[in-house]
Amino acid sequence: MPVNKGPNRQLDCAVIRHLHHSRKEKRLPPFDTIRAPFHEGGPIYAGANFTDRLHIELCILNPLCIKGYLLPRPIHLFNPYLQQQSRA
Repeated sequence: MPVNKGPNRQLDCAVIRHLHHSRKEKRLPPFDTIRAPFHEGGPIYAGANFTDRLHIELCILNPLCIKGYLLPRPIHLFNPYLQQQSRA
């Protein structure tokens, strides 16, 4: 069974792949995109539903849905995978 470790979301990816495989087996149309909230971290104040690591992840399965993108500068500060590669 895959495991999520830090920014590497192998379990989340496996769940999405399973969903698509199940839909394909049932001859249902595939999804173009999936959007899901992730409530991580602790509450930002007592009784809050917002957490300090709350975020929304997008999974774009149909690249034709992508109209454009931007890269924040400096990119090495915002992309944890680039930081891991530079250490190797």
